[in-house]
Amino acid sequence: MKFYLDEDMSQAAAEALRSQSIEALSCHEAGNDGLTDNEQLAFAAAQGYMIVSYNRNDFLALGARWFSESKAFPGITILLEKRFPRRDIGRQVKGLVHFALNSPATVENAVVFLSAPPEA
Repeated sequence: MKFYLDEDMSQAAAEALRSQSIEALSCHEAGNDGLTDNEQLAFAAAQGYMIVSYNRNDFLALGARWFSESKAFPGITILLEKRFPRRDIGRQVKGLVHFALNSPATVENAVVFLSAPPEA
């Protein structure tokens, strides 16, 4: 599973994911700051990345639109602020690592909400 973190997320989260052997790229690293959500999803899809965002409303709508238009995408993962505070990169990374290791190999054309990681 490969993650593409949109502008809502820190580049440090992508770096931390890679340190856990999870393939990840932030939009900041890719030089994609300022792209629209549709453009971010198109980039992620073209590269085979599941996009990760806090932008629930826009990505729910985009996922539905792409699905209805039969446009394939590797998936969209939504983080909720209540479960994954934006400043808590450690919790974000823990949740995404758990998801990557415990989810089906693909969630193609689906929008999923990241579950809170198990407490250690």
